[in-house]
Amino acid sequence: MIIVPFLHWFFNKVKPSGNNITAACIAVVGLALLSLKGDLTVNFGDFLTFICGFCFALHMVFIDRYTMCYSPIKLTVVQMASCAVFAWLVAAVFEGPCDLSAFTDRGTVVSVLYLGVISSMLCFLLQTVGQTYLSASTSSILLSFESVFGLIFSVIFLQESVTARMLLGCALMFAAAILAERTPSQKKKAKKRKSEETAEV
Repeated sequence: MIIVPFLHWFFNKVKPSGNNITAACIAVVGLALLSLKGDLTVNFGDFLTFICGFCFALHMVFIDRYTMCYSPIKLTVVQMASCAVFAWLVAAVFEGPCDLSAFTDRGTVVSVLYLGVISSMLCFLLQTVGQTYLSASTSSILLSFESVFGLIFSVIFLQESVTARMLLGCALMFAAAILAERTPSQKKKAKKRKSEETAEV
């Protein structure tokens, strides 16, 4: 969330507004309240998570750029095809030859299709379509709501208890999402539209 506005500025020449930066910082605090437990030390896994987050930020920035020129469906097809080819090549190197006999099990086939079609293709399509209407900065905040929905479903299905810290984290996440959308440009457009409506009357 913090990286996206600056990468968006660097690659797409779209300067982040003060609201975008403030919203990202608020969202990070909210996410920390929901996710962090125990000590705050950083290990190798945290470093890999940061690298992954950086790559996701780059992905959102370039999706924002290319949805201005290309259809979300075409972009999703290219992404999924590229990912599939790359994944097969990497798997062949690090995992060895594929045991095709595993696909004789119906459960394995269903799991693979669910992960490929629903969890990957459909989700990336929805993200790409969404980013044709929302900025990369706002999209990054909305995608971070995974932790909020994780909390909600853990309470519903696992009967986990809700603490004041969790509620505060959720409140900050929602506040960040609302603040991110209240950009100065939108305020100006709203004022201009209101003045035009007044003039017509």
